[in-house]
Amino acid sequence: MIKHQLIAFIYVLLFSNFAFAQTKIRKSRAEFDSKKIVQVKLGSAIWNKDPAVIDSGVVILRDGKSAKTMQVLLEETAPDSSIFSGTYSISWGGDESIKPEVYVLNEKELLGEKELKKISEDIVSGQLKRKPLFYRKNEVGVQTLEVFENKDQAQEALNLIKLQNQKSPSMDLSSVTSKDYAAAKAIMDSQELAQFALDNETRRKEVQKRLVDRFRLEQTERQRIEKYKKEFAAAGDAAEKKRIAEAEQFAEAALDLYKTNQFEQAEDNFRKAFLLNPNLTKYYFQYGMSLYKLEKYNAAAVIFNVAKEDKEFEKESLYYAALSLYAMKDYESAFLAFSDLKKLKDEKLSPLASFYMGLIHYDQKTYEKAKPMFEEVLDTSKDPKLDSRAENYIDNINQALQYAKLKQTKIFLNASLGALYDSNVLQQSDSSGDQGAATEEKSLRYILGLGAYYRPVFTKAYEFGLKVRSDYIYTQNDDATHYDPWSIQVNAPFAYKTALFGKSYKLDIKPGYELLYLGQEADTGDPKKTLKGYFLEAGNTFIMRDDWFTTFTLGFRKDDFFEIADQGKNANKINFKWSNMVFINPGKTKGILADLNFTTTNAEDATNSSKRFDISALYLTPVFNDKATFAGGLTAYLLDYETKEKDINKTVNLTLTKQLSEWLSGTLLGTYVLNDSDTPSQEYDKWTLGFLFNAEYGF
Repeated sequence: MIKHQLIAFIYVLLFSNFAFAQTKIRKSRAEFDSKKIVQVKLGSAIWNKDPAVIDSGVVILRDGKSAKTMQVLLEETAPDSSIFSGTYSISWGGDESIKPEVYVLNEKELLGEKELKKISEDIVSGQLKRKPLFYRKNEVGVQTLEVFENKDQAQEALNLIKLQNQKSPSMDLSSVTSKDYAAAKAIMDSQELAQFALDNETRRKEVQKRLVDRFRLEQTERQRIEKYKKEFAAAGDAAEKKRIAEAEQFAEAALDLYKTNQFEQAEDNFRKAFLLNPNLTKYYFQYGMSLYKLEKYNAAAVIFNVAKEDKEFEKESLYYAALSLYAMKDYESAFLAFSDLKKLKDEKLSPLASFYMGLIHYDQKTYEKAKPMFEEVLDTSKDPKLDSRAENYIDNINQALQYAKLKQTKIFLNASLGALYDSNVLQQSDSSGDQGAATEEKSLRYILGLGAYYRPVFTKAYEFGLKVRSDYIYTQNDDATHYDPWSIQVNAPFAYKTALFGKSYKLDIKPGYELLYLGQEADTGDPKKTLKGYFLEAGNTFIMRDDWFTTFTLGFRKDDFFEIADQGKNANKINFKWSNMVFINPGKTKGILADLNFTTTNAEDATNSSKRFDISALYLTPVFNDKATFAGGLTAYLLDYETKEKDINKTVNLTLTKQLSEWLSGTLLGTYVLNDSDTPSQEYDKWTLGFLFNAEYGF
């Protein structure tokens, strides 16, 4: 108990403080603590002088309040990255807060005192302009000044951070208590939910490490491309033709390497081809594809973001940029990219965008939002394989949502109400409703059933509850009311789910008690107490394949009759049943239900002992544009009495069911029965036709 309380406390603490784990952003020149270390980051293509070495550059960090200044040397984070960073302790003393200003110098080394004094004068006179910046705490809590060339860049980067913090696809972990996570909350216990939150927090921290850097890489990449294009335009006709020819040679070699999965060499050759002829975006796009194949997703996303500005490569670039972001688990950015791709309404790529948007919601456990995305795939895709994958996810989601709904529901109420016309009412004499002597009486019969189920235990492995059910059939024809059945049943079903013999397995155990009334007492007209039964059933269900479920059920029942004259019918019954459900289409909407059943009855009076063999096959399929379900089939049994007499019963069953609302369904039903018997009174044929409404509600 203490352990569960501790887990719950950690869970509440985690989500109540989750916002503090996000990257915090403050507007430019906001104050920060000068006694703590500060990181300065800047993207500069100009400082990147040599692509083979780590370059450096100098900035001036100035306090707008006290005018104190210091030099900061920034070093390139990697060769040819064009991203420069430096982490320092300021320790100016005095006021703990400063208003930072950053000035970028065209210097590679720290300045001497004389040069620094001149720089300070230029700042005061306005000749040296401060750069736009914003202040944030980065993914590990370090104070960071993000410095940019111009206000537009700063604002765009700031918007990216804000978007990440807002979790644009509405996947807000701090709102796990919201309806978006209703299913996830129900499915996961407190430990799983807390772990999910921790894992997602870790994921977002990793994403934030790359977010602004990727933006800077894109900006510097655009600057480089512009530089290459100017150099190409200024080369002259002869040099231009030579560069075009060399670019084609590199591109041809790159294609051959790409086709043989030599992606590293292909990457280098495509890059060289583009540098020689920067006006051909296809070389640049193929360069991005090589990066993608090498799983250099961050770099690939940058390349595709630039390449998508060429209309010829817009859709493919947007698609692979989104895939790169998804591969890095930057779900927020990927979701927006896929959303943009879907809006382009491309016959092939838009369904793929919907699919991945569904995957993102699925990965983030917002199942309620994932399902419409996969349904949209089915509506728009012409790819059978993609449709099949979407259907599988929809099945998984339906199971998750169903499980969540069931887990949240403790009490279930159900009711049945209907009527049928019976051409030959049977004189039922025990709990088996399809046996008895024919009366040759026709009648309209009314059906009423009420039930309740309380289930206090429902987990992924266990289920236990208590059920009560009462069913009554009233016959309108007074000459056939003597055997109107009224049953009251109480049982306590238990289920255990696990894996057995390499298959998904479920054990169902159901002990119960039944009280049966048949007709009325002659003197009072009260229901006539006929028999009581005690039973125990054990069902073993295996998922043999994705489209085949099989169940083996062993049952025992003891029936005791109340009337002394009937007590020779007291019997012990043993039943073995083999049931199979086989789906015959990928969507699992059509199937065949086939059963084999054997029952042995050992009565106190041997003349009432028997053996019964049952066989049945039922075909199910949606009809009327999937708005209803038809079920039709045959059942037959051989009833072999100890007295050597036999009954052979054959029945045709037809039903048509439509879900009228979430809690109400309606069924039309018809049967035809032919019973051949060595006992003349039990030889008959009959038909029934009727309707039945079933209502179920849980809370």
